[in-house]
Amino acid sequence: MTITESVDESVPTGASMSHDVGQWLATLAGSGDLPPHLIEQQRANPIRFLAGANLPGRLEVHGRDFDGALLSVGFDDISVTAGFSSAASWHLGNPSSPSVILIVPCDGRLRVQREDQVLVVDPRGACVVSDAEPVLVEDIDERGSLLGVSVPAPRFSAVHRELALRGPVLIEATPQLHATTAFLGALLIGTAAAPDADNGGSHAALVALLSTLLDDAVGTSHRGNRSSSVRKAALRCIERHHRDAGFGVDEIARELYISRRQLYRAFPDEGGIAGMIARRRLQTAERIMNDQPGMQLSDVATLSGFSTAGVMRAHFRRAHGVTPQRHRDTAVPESASPTFEITARGGAS
Repeated sequence: MTITESVDESVPTGASMSHDVGQWLATLAGSGDLPPHLIEQQRANPIRFLAGANLPGRLEVHGRDFDGALLSVGFDDISVTAGFSSAASWHLGNPSSPSVILIVPCDGRLRVQREDQVLVVDPRGACVVSDAEPVLVEDIDERGSLLGVSVPAPRFSAVHRELALRGPVLIEATPQLHATTAFLGALLIGTAAAPDADNGGSHAALVALLSTLLDDAVGTSHRGNRSSSVRKAALRCIERHHRDAGFGVDEIARELYISRRQLYRAFPDEGGIAGMIARRRLQTAERIMNDQPGMQLSDVATLSGFSTAGVMRAHFRRAHGVTPQRHRDTAVPESASPTFEITARGGAS
């Protein structure tokens, strides 16, 4: 995890933070007994970080208003991190090597956002996300603490495929979630107290707990209208990448961890998924021509995601019956300009 400050000033120390971090650690441990070396670290560095975090992403702290601490341990390819902070935000996003991330607010509410999807997570519940797309996690209340678990996507591939399609998923408060949270806190403190101990058994127990919790929460065996979820996820992918001339059906399938056949089934009409990409590029091309009427059509094509001006011309004629140049020559004012509406029709998600 990269840690950055939004204000380039040193964060002040404060006497109250030492006590607060001590309480936080005791809560994680499930008792008042803490490993002596953690107590010494906390006393020596009361307002900074007790250990470097293994969770992916970037933690942005907001200048002089920030206080906090992080404690993190690794179990082979799984990392468990607890955080205690205020005035901070957590930016996730690792499309090249994504993870499934469980986020449990222990104290204070969290706001989890992926594009236009926003979830408010209460301390009694949790949230699971994929960082294949950018996700923002922020405190809603003045100060809060959380537990986070990061697992490489291939280990929970079915869960990750669903998250890539649906976005962040809330996990309701259940005895299972409570037991998992208690186990994570005790495991984190116990491992930090004895970092050289064999944790193979703990790793196996952690995988088993997470597998059951996430499968139940994400509902990999009860997916509902999958075609609608695929459509919505594909449209988000098109919106992000359609300006790239190398972007196409194969790239969408890879990003969403689904087959080309599943994509084609989700777009049975409207020219299929390839037609949807072309229409979004045409929409961008028209906007550029309206905003910059003097731009060369070859440059318009490049900025819109078409490989050449000739390809753009062919799509333009097919859609409007005229060439891009003729369309621009006879363009009406922007306020009356036609648009290409792309909607995710189909069943409810």
